[in-house]
Order: sequence, then structure tokens, then C-alpha cells
Amino acid sequence: MTEKQSENGIMDKVENFEIELDISQQNAVYDYVRMDEIQKRADQEWDMSSFRGRGTTSGISKENENDLIRIKMMDNSIMDTRFLEKKVKVKEDSSDTGSTGSDDLIFGNIDEEREGMFLPRRLLPVYHPGDTVRGHVDLHLNSEVPADALQVAFVGQVTMNIRMYHQHGYYDDTRHEEFVKEKTILWEKASDKDTAPADTFSLLGVSSGEPQRSRVLPAGKHRFSFEFHIPSDAPPTVPPLYISTTNYAHLVWRLKAKIVTGSFFKCKNITTHRGILLRTDLDIATNPENLTSISTEEELDTGLLWNSGKITCKATVGQAGHIRGEPVNLTLELNNSSGGNINRVEAFVRCHGKARLSESKLSCSLKINLKTTKVIMEDIKSNSYEVFRRTIPWDFKESSADGNLLPVGHLEESKMLDVNYEVTIKIKRKGLHRNFELCVPLEIGTVNSAVSAEAFDT
Repeated sequence: MTEKQSENGIMDKVENFEIELDISQQNAVYDYVRMDEIQKRADQEWDMSSFRGRGTTSGISKENENDLIRIKMMDNSIMDTRFLEKKVKVKEDSSDTGSTGSDDLIFGNIDEEREGMFLPRRLLPVYHPGDTVRGHVDLHLNSEVPADALQVAFVGQVTMNIRMYHQHGYYDDTRHEEFVKEKTILWEKASDKDTAPADTFSLLGVSSGEPQRSRVLPAGKHRFSFEFHIPSDAPPTVPPLYISTTNYAHLVWRLKAKIVTGSFFKCKNITTHRGILLRTDLDIATNPENLTSISTEEELDTGLLWNSGKITCKATVGQAGHIRGEPVNLTLELNNSSGGNINRVEAFVRCHGKARLSESKLSCSLKINLKTTKVIMEDIKSNSYEVFRRTIPWDFKESSADGNLLPVGHLEESKMLDVNYEVTIKIKRKGLHRNFELCVPLEIGTVNSAVSAEAFDT
């Protein structure tokens, strides 16, 4: 038997290998395919059938590349599998010719009978620091599997990769900043020292505790419970901040179950994954300056010869602090006292910063640069004064990013990730000797207690 046949043989023995979470205490689930949140009704249990049909890209056209890239990047951040490990996955069948069809990965063998019973893979239960993550690993084997162990790990970490090129090719420099890394052994192979180890056993309904032991993982349906605690100072989930297939940076919280086969290079290990969304609250009202307007003004001398003169621009944002997802109101005062027309003015919100391979400021880094949809103003005549009032939507789709998941604050908890927000205004006119650009800094949070207090007082 060849090595390839041996690997396929092990995979064929696994009918189902899934991590199922107990979400009875969670009040929200986030669907990162549709970019929307599902809330549980007060004093009611989750209706699992309401998740049917979610978590699939079958309704997204191949032409919608930005959404497909965004989803693929999120998939990759959650399904972090080491060298040569096997992911449990099946291809999605779709009769929709405009869908991604067989290119769409569904994690785990979810048949029609199970579909309405469990949470689809791309739906992330929302947790907060201090919560407890509970669930179980379901394992259904068609025949016994020789293995060393079955384990489940809970990981919260920044993962960053930069591809380095040299004269002979390239290598990937991958670094991690770990906040939590816990592992529970659910089953392990009985050793020769064990007294009368069992040949088989029944694991259906087994609670967490000491790992079960036997000579092999037997055929049949098995269930292992687990429980992990989220630290009170845990940082939030951060989606991929650099959109690339080779370079990436994200902060992810996930569970990873693994059948450890003990083979060379881990090439026969079998893994399955489950992501969660960790959310932290940041009140912009804790800093009173965030509740006041903020302005930036700049003047540019356009030259000494033809079309000379000055362009003066003042940009004002009604409030320095905003809640993530909230549109930004911008007032733009533009005085074009030059001899030429301004062809175009662009305004957008930008999430920018750096992802570094280490704490050192001199380490290799990726430049974070995510932009919202641009608001365009055109044809400002020479020797004219214009005032524009525009609303910039919080929409990062053109950057293949989910604005609902972007970090708030500045990610002080991480030594590798650093983010800031600003409103950027770019002025374009023929003959300018340099780009004319203004930036108004923003503070982004999740709540504004000042607004809540005003509503309560009224």
C-alpha cells in the first residue's frame, strides 16, 4: 500500500468529525458570509432550524470577487492547519450556475438530516471576555482507527505571515502572539504499562475529565465534552487586515480538534475547526473629546506660473468618536483661488496601521490600508468657494473587509498589531506639484453611553 493510499484510507474511516458548541448562554451569532448578526429572542431558546441555509456561498456570484475573497480569508484564518495535516471537509454541491459551486468548502460532513440541528461552520457564536466556552466533539468512525490521541485545543492568537523572497526562491516567515493556548486530551492510546487496557469502549455521552484509553479508536459514534474559560483581559477577534493569499495578519479565537496518528511529518493527522467571535466593548464617551467636533485645515500654493494661486481646504467631522458601523458626517469647505479647476475630490474612512513580525519597530511589517466606499465631489471651478456636506458610509466591501468586525480602539493588547482610523480627503487637479491630502483622526468604539444617558433622561 502506498503512502497516498494509506492517507486516503484513514480519511475514509471518518464518517463525521465535528466540534459542536453549546450556545444556550450566548445571545448572538454572527454570519460572516452575509455580514449580519442573529439575535436570540429574550427568554427563549435558540431555534436551530433558523440557521438552515446559512454559512454557504452558493448564492454569491463568481463575479463578486470582493465578497468571495473576504470569506476565503476568514475561512483560512479559522482553519489554521499545520504542515500536511488533513482537514475534514467536503465540497458543496450547487445547481446554481452563478455560484462558486465546488470551490466552496464546508467543514465537516453535514448531511440534510443534521443541517437543522447544528450551527453551520461560518456562523460564529458571540462571546465576551470572562465567558466559558462549552461544547463537545462528535466523532463517527466507520471502522477502527489506530491513533495516538484525540485532543481539542482552544487558541486565541495573532497570526502573521510575510513571504520572503531571495535569489533561490522564497520562504514564509510566520509568527504568533498567543493570548490563550489550552489543550485537553480526550482520548489516548493505552500504553503497555496500562493494566488490562480495553480493546473497545463506548464514549457516547462521556463528560470531560480524565482521558479515555484503549488500544485503538473504535468504530461507532463517540462524544467527548470540553470546557474552556476566556480570560477577562482577552483581546477581541480581528479579521484579516491584509488582503493577500501569501501575506496575512489576523487575531482569531478558535477550537481545533485533532486525531493524532503519530505518523511522520503529521501527514495523517485529521483535524476539524470551529471559530468563535470574541467581542469587547469600548465606550467612546469615556473621553469627552470624542464627543466634540474635530477639524483639519490645509493650504496649498499651486505654483508661480500658469494657473497659480492657492487652494484652501477645511474638513470638519461632527464628532471625533464614532460607533463601529456608524456613518461619518463630513463638512468640507473648499476655497479654490487658483487659476485652474479642481477635477475631483474624494473622501473616505481609512483603517490604517502596521502588522509587525515582532515587538521591534524595525521588524518586517505589513502595511494595513483598508478603505470604505469613496464619496466623490467633482468639478470645483477656479476662483470659487464651495461647501459640501456628505455622509461617508461605513462600508469596507471594496477592500474585501467586513466593517462589522474591524477592531475598535488601537489594539493596545497586541504587540504585533497597531490600527488607527481617519477620514481622508484627496484633492486632484491638473498641474499640482504634489498630492493635496487631508486627514481627520477618528476614534472608533462599540458604544456611546452619552447617547444612552440622554435617551434615558428624556
